[in-house]
Formats: sequence, structure tokens, C-alpha cells
Amino acid sequence: MSKNKKIETSQDKKVALTMGITNNWAFAGATILFGLKDNTPKIPHDLIIYENDLSSKNKKLLNQIYPCIFKKFDISRIYAGDFTRLSKMTFSRYENFSLLKNYSTVVWLDADILIKRDISELLQHFSKGIAMHKHKGIPIKSGMRENIKNYNLEKEAFAAGSLILTDTLKNPETLKEWCYEKTNEWASKVNGDMQILNLMLQEFNIEPYELDETYCCHPKRENADTRIVHPWWRKKFWNEIIDPQWDHYYKKWIAMGGEGPKLPHPIKRYIKYKLWKTGLLKKHGKNYL
Repeated sequence: MSKNKKIETSQDKKVALTMGITNNWAFAGATILFGLKDNTPKIPHDLIIYENDLSSKNKKLLNQIYPCIFKKFDISRIYAGDFTRLSKMTFSRYENFSLLKNYSTVVWLDADILIKRDISELLQHFSKGIAMHKHKGIPIKSGMRENIKNYNLEKEAFAAGSLILTDTLKNPETLKEWCYEKTNEWASKVNGDMQILNLMLQEFNIEPYELDETYCCHPKRENADTRIVHPWWRKKFWNEIIDPQWDHYYKKWIAMGGEGPKLPHPIKRYIKYKLWKTGLLKKHGKNYL
């Protein structure tokens, strides 16, 4: 991982993995659960899914793949309608701060990732309280729609999709409420939760433990050591990005009786992916939201 110091898992509290999904993203959650099932972390843990509209059918199906704890997320906490690219469920990651009352480590999993290998190392106890992957060469301002004064927007941004919290973090409830407050206050100025979390780090003078890219790797940079593949923005595994392992998990979900987007014809899908890889295809694929 990083050269920063890491300490062992707390013996007094459990560990949690979390994600947030809407009912029409149940298929995406399912592919993550299949990845966890094939690469089950060695450290005992709970899997918590934040949701607002999951059907009883999808809850039952997801539980058949991997034991789940479902928690309702109050989407009214995000009252601004400015986040046209994002579901409000993405902000459920702020609830992880409150989980530190009962868990020593809380690992957030974005719903558009693919788990390729064992991620047990993420479930460790980080002395710095927060562990994230830094986007080298990508400044915070690249995700801003307007400037926000008194913050350094030239600093390299940490990825929100690799957010790990541990109970060494000071005042987690204060951090949680600050994130909600500023998300609503700056809704017209930021693209989403990633910018809020990065500004939170500056506001409270927090230096995260830096995770290796292997835990937040874009498909174009994937290698034999990659553990989590994470395509960001509109290109996903169900439109322009192809990964045989994700397709395999998706087919298993459909075979169980699950529902999801209709994937393009395999040959057409492959051609589109090759064009995207070579940079010849510039137009975004349709996002299933």
C-alpha cells in the first residue's frame, strides 16, 4: 500500500463494508457482492447497503449472494437538485462517519466498481483515521463549477470512491454534519461528494493515508495487481467498458431473476470498447440511472 504507518485491526469493534444503491442499480450492487464472494476478505465484517427504494425482491436476491444489512438513507438531507450527474444515494457515504461508534473500520465501496482480488488490506485499522487514493495530477478545481474562496483548489484530489474511515478519526459526527451542510450550501459550485470530502480535509487539517492505485484503478490503467477497477463518470461496465468478469457476474444476476440494463450485442459491445480504448470514440454511452 503506502509507506505510511498502519496498525492492526481493533479487537473491540467489528469492521464494516458499505455501499449505497437505488433499486435500479441493484444489478451493480450484485456484481460487487459476487466479487466479494469470490474474494471474501479474511477479516470478519458486516456488509451494509444504504438504500431508499430497494424492493423486497432485490433485497432477497442480494442477500442470497452475500449477507447484507440494509439501512434506509434519508435522501431529503440533500435538498439541492443541482447534482444532475449523480444519484443522491452517493451522499450516503457521509453516514459512514456515524458507523464509527460501532465499527473500528468502515470501507466504502462505490456501486460502479469491480472487485478483482482480495481487499482484506483495506479492512485494517489506519492510525490517520482516513485512507484514500490520490488522483495524481488532478487538481480539486477540475471538479468545481465555481470557485470557493479560502481553499487551495490546486491541490491534487483524493478519490471519494476509496474512502476508508477508522475510529481514530476525531469528531466524526462533526465531519458528517459539515459534509451535509456544505453539500447543500455549495451544490451549485461542486460536481459532487468528492469535492466536498477534499474540502473537508482542508477545513479540518486532515492528512489521509494514501492508498495505492490498485484499490481505485481506472480500466485503462489496470494491471495484474489491480484489486478494484473503478471507471468514473459516465463510462461504466454496462455501456462502453467491457470486462469479462463483470459480464460473468451480471449474467449470474440475471439468471437469479434480477433485472438490469440491456447490454449491447457482444460484438457491437466489443467494437465500441476497442474504439473507446484507442480514444476514437468520444461520445459518452448511455448511463443506466
